[in-house]
Amino acid sequence: MAPHILIIDDERESIQSTQVLLENNGYEVSSVDHLAKVSEIFVKLVSGEMKPIDLIILDLDMPWVTGGELFKNLRDWCFAREVPVVVYTAAHARKKDELIREAVLRGLFAVVPKGCPEFLLVRIKSALMSKSGFLGLQLRTEKWRLEEKYLFEKGSLEDPDYLRYMELCFYEQGELGLAAECREKRERLERGK
Repeated sequence: MAPHILIIDDERESIQSTQVLLENNGYEVSSVDHLAKVSEIFVKLVSGEMKPIDLIILDLDMPWVTGGELFKNLRDWCFAREVPVVVYTAAHARKKDELIREAVLRGLFAVVPKGCPEFLLVRIKSALMSKSGFLGLQLRTEKWRLEEKYLFEKGSLEDPDYLRYMELCFYEQGELGLAAECREKRERLERGK
């Protein structure tokens, strides 16, 4: 079965050219060109109307949200924690290097400049082949970011970020039961907001 790739980009032309490239290389493709449509995709995923996503291609420089912010939100939604994200962007050409730095610091799998379709295909294949390695990188990056925060401030069991940090620590130590308890409490708190 062909891997399912989701493209998130505000430029329709870019989506269309990337979609043609991917479909010609045997991938199944879905796309969204606006933030509101991203949540529609997740509703379809949760309800089973849509095949699970194997990889996300994300633009960084969008008018409604930066790719880094959207990536954080995607990771917070449980389905995307295990999905590699490849950035396909023209931010470098627009002198927006800070967006690229932010993406790298957040633990994205790869950043590919738009206009390099062959390199994009290489990075997609790499990401799909190393999903478990990607998940480990994601977890380490997220734990490191949270560790920095709680190095200087005391955590609270009523803080979802602190509970996520504890969950990652327990997960890393193989304490899966304690990790699950932290995750459940964090999810209850987040639903209550």
